[in-house]
Amino acid sequence: MTTLSISARQSLPKVAYATAMDWFIAVCFAFVASALIEFAAVNYFATLEANRLKKKKNARQKKLEVLAEASYDEEDDDESASSGSAVPPISAPAGTSPIDQYSRIMFPLAFALFNLFYWIIYLGKDTMEQARED
Repeated sequence: MTTLSISARQSLPKVAYATAMDWFIAVCFAFVASALIEFAAVNYFATLEANRLKKKKNARQKKLEVLAEASYDEEDDDESASSGSAVPPISAPAGTSPIDQYSRIMFPLAFALFNLFYWIIYLGKDTMEQARED
């Protein structure tokens, strides 16, 4: 993005203020940077959730082992072998993060609104300047 901005500015006259192209490229760069931050946030919170579920699963597994040992001591070997201690596994949460769900809607919507306003203002300014000259 920076290379694009620099190469495009080389063919234009040097000015001390930000041009419309500078604003457009800066906002596009901000959208890319915010998407990277969103990705990092989703990854961080997903890791926290996975660690929490892992701890919960380990605690549950230990409780079941203690209960299985206690019941094994009270029952015969034949009965415990035929009953089988089936432990239902805890699966990782399926689906997407709420941050990711909102971002799927908000990023394209915000970028579309930015483009709409940018081009209305940019094209409107051009026609306003032509009207003043007449």
